[in-house]
Amino acid sequence: MIYNADKLHSSNSQQVIEELGSIKTYLFEKCNELHNSQRKWRVPKIDDPIFGEFILLQEKPSTNLTGILLAGPLIRNSQSSTVLALCLEVLHGVLLLHPPSRDYFTQVHNMEMMISFLKSESGDVVNAAVQCQVAILVRNVLNFRLSEALDGPKIICELLNSPATLRTTKMKILEFLFFYLIPEEGTLDGLSSENHKNTKEKAEILKKYLRNVDGLVEELMRSKPFGEMDIQW
Repeated sequence: MIYNADKLHSSNSQQVIEELGSIKTYLFEKCNELHNSQRKWRVPKIDDPIFGEFILLQEKPSTNLTGILLAGPLIRNSQSSTVLALCLEVLHGVLLLHPPSRDYFTQVHNMEMMISFLKSESGDVVNAAVQCQVAILVRNVLNFRLSEALDGPKIICELLNSPATLRTTKMKILEFLFFYLIPEEGTLDGLSSENHKNTKEKAEILKKYLRNVDGLVEELMRSKPFGEMDIQW
């Protein structure tokens, strides 16, 4: 067993922290294994030779890490920035590996909580929260629209504008903004195309809070950090 779900449900916070640390180490080792295999990245399924066992656990509500963490006291009530950052780092990895887990954030209270971490006084927590936003939103149009409705882009832009924000955090925010500006196309989640936004529409949102958004768009189109812009969502 990769991890013990019972330990993650434990009222003993130290036991939960140790289990999360083991999960983080496991994911790091598996990512190294993928890198060393030189196999092209694809979202893993349960038959994946590297991540299959982990994905199988995410398919079951009783062992789904996202559900366990969101329901547990560590992420909701933690007084330790180190522990909270650890929770967010693990969550980030899980959401990238298991897209269905992103659906937990179609619930307003879960999305509100994740956005609230962007306001933390801890740089480590904010860094992890920004990265989590990418993992929550990628290829999930419902989450994009909910994040916008809850002022997610506004809060991230305010962080970028703040002189108190660490340089490392601002770099992660710029990466997020490039990601955010990618056009959405297709009919993901059964939504009609009118619910999807293109780069111009997203830029107009950012222009409410940032200067030189046109420069960001130009750089996105020039450097294409995520590949071609005809991505089907």
